[in-house]
Amino acid sequence: MLTIVACAVLAAAGWAPTEWRELRGPGYEVQFPGNPSLKETPFVLKALPLKLKLYSDEPQPGRLNWGFGFADLPASLPGISAQELSATDRAYAAIIGGKIVKQTELAPDKETFGTEITVELKNGLQLVRRLYVHAGRLYQMSVIHPAELDVAETFKRFVASLKLSSPVQSQGELITINEASFSIGLPGYADRTAHDLTVGGEPVVMTMYQVPKDATGQDWWVRVVKLPPGMHPQAKAQPRGLLADFRTGLAEQGAIRHEEQVQLKSWKKPHHGLLVQIEQRDGRRSLVGIYLIGEELLTLEMQAPKSVAGEQMRPLFDRVADSIKPRG
Repeated sequence: MLTIVACAVLAAAGWAPTEWRELRGPGYEVQFPGNPSLKETPFVLKALPLKLKLYSDEPQPGRLNWGFGFADLPASLPGISAQELSATDRAYAAIIGGKIVKQTELAPDKETFGTEITVELKNGLQLVRRLYVHAGRLYQMSVIHPAELDVAETFKRFVASLKLSSPVQSQGELITINEASFSIGLPGYADRTAHDLTVGGEPVVMTMYQVPKDATGQDWWVRVVKLPPGMHPQAKAQPRGLLADFRTGLAEQGAIRHEEQVQLKSWKKPHHGLLVQIEQRDGRRSLVGIYLIGEELLTLEMQAPKSVAGEQMRPLFDRVADSIKPRG
């Protein structure tokens, strides 16, 4: 495993994030300065279009924005050099109308090379971007920030946290995601979004992770809601009744064929769970686990074509549910 050793980039201590999130997947681990969502964005290398999986937070006041992305390089792509990455940097700066004020080639070890650029943008913004090539994959780490805002120490910690290894995902390997209170392993990369909801007549924010359909037609959702204060007494005094209320909402999606009370194997503190199998109205089948953990409601949903029996879905579902562990 390779650990990227960071060099100083801007100046001394300044802005710092309110939280760091660990991002982990086949080939990488990194500490992200913020709370990112995952999306795909185009990236052109040697005139070849790539799809960059990009973790990025919402731009903050003054347009502060952090990003970490990666793309697998196709076998058909001729060998890449640091000089060609530098040419890519120059072309990118020209496209976005920026002026490169610093450009450096990086060579952490014999298996990894890269570049770093600092670009002056319009409206008083500045971009710092690193590109690395390692084991057949391109990595990008970036920050856009107001020129007067000192993000040097945060960027230094960000790039120093990156650990690279082989990007090959082992058969059945789960990809870990971390929330403030728990972690879970999912069988694919998940897009993270936030949604405003009303629960019990009170506004809440639901955090949702979605793993897109794979070749077998299976997809996954994780939804997390911190219960509003008005529901705390019920959660404490009648937890199973509260789960039953949410189970009733699931019945609107289709016919419930099976349900049972369950527990999370890796969660030793008191909690309550309910597993429901649903024949969806759109012809698909779902397994949904509803877990009340303190004042948080967590749901784990696996969907598959109706041709896949619930008994076939259960082993993988249980494995993912067993990966849910407390944090903090």
